[in-house]
Amino acid sequence: MLLRCRPAVRAELEECLPCIRDKEYFKSDQDCRDLVKMWTDLMDREIACTSVIEDLERSQGQRIVYFCLNVAVTEVFVHRATNSLPPGIGFNLLQNWRNKGDGLLTREQVAAANAGKGLSVCVLHSGMPDSLMYSPEGDPIRDRITSWIVEIMGGYRYRHLLIESYDEWQDAWSLNAGFLLRTDYPNFPHSGARVGLYGLTREEATERQGSAIKLVFNYLPPRFGLSHVERMLCLFACGGLEDSEIAEKLSISPSTVKQRWKGVIEKFNLTFPSEPSPDGKRGSEKRGRILEYLRHHVEELRPYRG
Repeated sequence: MLLRCRPAVRAELEECLPCIRDKEYFKSDQDCRDLVKMWTDLMDREIACTSVIEDLERSQGQRIVYFCLNVAVTEVFVHRATNSLPPGIGFNLLQNWRNKGDGLLTREQVAAANAGKGLSVCVLHSGMPDSLMYSPEGDPIRDRITSWIVEIMGGYRYRHLLIESYDEWQDAWSLNAGFLLRTDYPNFPHSGARVGLYGLTREEATERQGSAIKLVFNYLPPRFGLSHVERMLCLFACGGLEDSEIAEKLSISPSTVKQRWKGVIEKFNLTFPSEPSPDGKRGSEKRGRILEYLRHHVEELRPYRG
């Protein structure tokens, strides 16, 4: 396997469906179509972050071997999820989204929370296809999920992080990562493995010395001060899109993309003044270095009200 972790691209979201572990809640084709539409909407509103792990040795269209989507939720939703909602947190949010109900933060609220007291985030979906989930072939991917956990889940000033488990392996992973069991939905019928909701607050994370998930709660404010469009441009670029594709996604001209890139490079140079000029011959190399930096400093790609 030749594995790479990067943000998901909207055009490949349907390819991510086999990775979700709560698929039993999405029983119809319409549910799956609506789910992809919701993912796209959450990404467009910049209140969700996505990650995929792809195996570059696989054929195009079959490379995604892991998918994760995290979404910013209200404190009211956290209370309901831990006290009264039935299992299937992803389907519960889909129903809210269909009915234009509450439960989700706005981009402005996420930005204010990252600059203020923090926010609550739910790992809405996370997993690998069945052929890898319960096979030794999936071991290298499981190892990388842990080593890339900051890239996958980081960049937010967390108050509370929730993740649901649907089998014994996910139970073990959640506990080993440092999560604590919030509820196993005792008031709801179940068959087979018991669904469990795990969580961790910032205060609890400080006591989880040596745990992988504690790293996610380490937060540094962004240094570049990227605008919304610049963040989206960099997210798409981290996802492997070319300038022409980014222009189409952002509904701007290719020349505007180049101007936006110039702005990103100028902000990078202000932060790291020893770097070469953006007008030099090393422009493509500079972009590569910026994207590599951003993959390890994902707080730059999250909304922030400075």
